[in-house]
Amino acid sequence: MMKRRGVTIILIITAFVIFFYGYRYLRIPVNTMTARITQIEDVISADAFISRQEVVYNAQNAGTMYSYVTEGARVSKNMCIATVYRGDVDNELIQELNNIDKKIKELEDEKKKSELFVSGNSSAESKLENIKKNIIDAVINNDIGKMKQYKSEINHIYNKDSSTSEDTLTELSRMKRQIEMQLGGDKGDIYSTMSGVFSRNVDGMENVLSPENIMSFTVNDFNSLVNPGDDTKLSNKVSSGEAICKVVDNHVWYAIAVMPIERAEEIKNKKNLLIRFDALPGTEVSAEVCYISSEIENEGDAVVILESQRYLEGVYGIRAGEMDIVVNRYTGFEVPVHSIRIVDGKKGVVISKGSSEVFCECDVIYTDMEKEAAILYPAENAVVKLSVGDKILLGEKTD
Repeated sequence: MMKRRGVTIILIITAFVIFFYGYRYLRIPVNTMTARITQIEDVISADAFISRQEVVYNAQNAGTMYSYVTEGARVSKNMCIATVYRGDVDNELIQELNNIDKKIKELEDEKKKSELFVSGNSSAESKLENIKKNIIDAVINNDIGKMKQYKSEINHIYNKDSSTSEDTLTELSRMKRQIEMQLGGDKGDIYSTMSGVFSRNVDGMENVLSPENIMSFTVNDFNSLVNPGDDTKLSNKVSSGEAICKVVDNHVWYAIAVMPIERAEEIKNKKNLLIRFDALPGTEVSAEVCYISSEIENEGDAVVILESQRYLEGVYGIRAGEMDIVVNRYTGFEVPVHSIRIVDGKKGVVISKGSSEVFCECDVIYTDMEKEAAILYPAENAVVKLSVGDKILLGEKTD
């Protein structure tokens, strides 16, 4: 009997302790998150078309096309960029000509670097003269240990002798002329009429999306555009009058998109917006708005055109794709919006410090209601500042 009564008393005491000390924890949300610094972007995503100044070149005759430059290579004005040999030609000869042209270009580039390297007082002759003086000084000072170094420097200079490269260039040029004679002299050369980037990807949108045309685009104009795809023309067999290559202006280009008029107005006066394309992962470039259509039909949408004067490798090979416009980037603590509390008229979060709850006043610098997330940062005059690693009480999510 006494034993039962003792057990009952212990159970009553235990229940009282749980109730007394546990009540405060039962009424506090147990869900927490660890405070970490993160970055969130305010991004406008849209389908976009790329516009640039492009000059398309047509074959003067039917036959086999040969490009003197590779896809995406920069060309100068009045440069011979391609030719079309009449009729069928030996593909092996075309390939051999291509290989020789590549070797010639490599040697010419190496020659330019070498000439730049030995220009002025750094010429081979002056270098040899300096080494000669150093050798004499070393002999006088009995410093034989440096002779191996001077020998290596002399060999390096002689290995850079341009006569060998000149001889190779002469031989390659002779071989090139010989192959061209075998291919036949009946051909139509194509010369660039402007400097820019060479491409064979003629998609038929060059005139439709010229900079002159797009500056009056409406939403309906944009919606009528059809993505031609990114299939590059690979066949060397061409017809007379066929569009076979183009040169693209690489100084300025444009991205055209449609978005809600409110967002268009928001970025209207922003400088150095960052844009990126799904087709070019890991790259972004600065641009600014240069045109917003005045029509607000189609449920309040508008055409927005962004201009960029920055070179972005690869952008000249795509015509359309998904584009992100980074309006702003915010760095701070990312929290769910339902974790933000208001205490004495001040916004902040509550953190757990042992068995205590502490309010940390914060400035909310960005809110994304779609993601129900916010970026905040400790208020300058906060008594207790939110720090990395703090446990933030999440509270209860409400509709």
